[in-house]
Amino acid sequence: MAVLPKMKETMEYILALRNASLEDPIVKLDDAALERLRNPPREPVVIDSPSIRHSISSYLALEHALQEAYNRIQRSKL
Repeated sequence: MAVLPKMKETMEYILALRNASLEDPIVKLDDAALERLRNPPREPVVIDSPSIRHSISSYLALEHALQEAYNRIQRSKL
């Protein structure tokens, strides 16, 4: 039955999240990355670059579209 392998995969993912740690030696985050994760910026991010704003808007507009549609938009603006 196809449902059981999917449930097993879901449970493994949940357990992995539950056991996740910033100090995981496999991840090897440097001190600066750990500091940003533990103390993220509290002020709104200002994005002044029109090209970055366009990229973010395009990405959000295509959130549920096919990857190929996103790739075509990326190629069209180059």
